[in-house]
Amino acid sequence: MQLSLSDGTVLHYDIMGQGETTLVLINGLGLKGTVWRPLAASLKNRFQVVMVDNRGIGLTESAGPFTTRDMAGDIAALIAEVSPNGRAHVLGFSMGGFVAQHLAVAHPDRVDKLILVSTAISLSARSSAVIAHWCAMTRAKVDPALILRDKFLFVWEDRFFDREESITALIKIILSDASPQSTEDFCRQVAACHGHADEGLPARIRAETLVVTGPQERLLSVDDARQLAAAIPGARFELLPGGAHNAWVERLGEMTELVEAFLA
Repeated sequence: MQLSLSDGTVLHYDIMGQGETTLVLINGLGLKGTVWRPLAASLKNRFQVVMVDNRGIGLTESAGPFTTRDMAGDIAALIAEVSPNGRAHVLGFSMGGFVAQHLAVAHPDRVDKLILVSTAISLSARSSAVIAHWCAMTRAKVDPALILRDKFLFVWEDRFFDREESITALIKIILSDASPQSTEDFCRQVAACHGHADEGLPARIRAETLVVTGPQERLLSVDDARQLAAAIPGARFELLPGGAHNAWVERLGEMTELVEAFLA
């Protein structure tokens, strides 16, 4: 499905489920909306689950640089389009958490409850350096399989690395994508993450908020998530029983239970 926006951006999204309540899932750096399918499938009986391709990836069409604030405007327009009452619960992961924070502040009339997963107030110097390194590796035309292996070190929990055949299979699946993200689009998303630096933004969030992360988080940090929760009035913090940056999928059952209970 597509939504044409006033600035020429054409936003691509998919919907799973026919629940009366809308839940929008906003993905992270370099990830298409379809990556959400495991979580969406577990929630589709209760919600109309919306999975969106952010600017710079998938089938969404956009030109020029953009910010996390721009992407928040995209999501606001999408909620107005697909939600029967013009509001939605919003779950933002990683970069999507930056977008969701802007959305909750700039468009509070569009947001019911807010879930922020594996994200932060802003990037630390170390995290900024990591994603800048990924952009540089991509521009230098390093073997994509090697770049993925580097990324995996920061986003998967320790036990992921116990089986080389599983790592190789995942790399094969990712590299078989018929419409991969371009180098410039990936680096535009990196620039948007680097530009997300409004330290006072969380304090202006009024939506009921849940902040979630995994104990092995190392792209950002558990402390980043705790600080984010502390900065949002009334926010609740939950540490999943395992998992790293991708804890939401590594502990899918526990994540599903958390989401359902919080949004009840």
